[in-house]
Amino acid sequence: AHSGRVSIGGCEELPVGVLRRKVSLVPRTPVLFQGTVLANVDPFGEASDARLLQVLIQVGLVAKTQAALPAELSVPITTPSKVRSTVKQLICLARALLQSP
Repeated sequence: AHSGRVSIGGCEELPVGVLRRKVSLVPRTPVLFQGTVLANVDPFGEASDARLLQVLIQVGLVAKTQAALPAELSVPITTPSKVRSTVKQLICLARALLQSP
């Protein structure tokens, strides 16, 4: 495990673990991890199904008429490199939105 501290603007030092939870990036070249879409959107498994559904609808990965999380979101992504770049970006955007209050 990596450890360390990061200073932002010279004002405050943040432990790396806190920084990872507070700062979200939507990279130009997005990367997915092996696992499910849900695990990529909510890597800490902390969001409720209702919040996940809200965010996935917001970014356009799930239809507005969807009443519950689709089962296919729980299917493992076995080959992340084969997922279209635009879908990867939407997943990264959903992850960032999920972390915002």
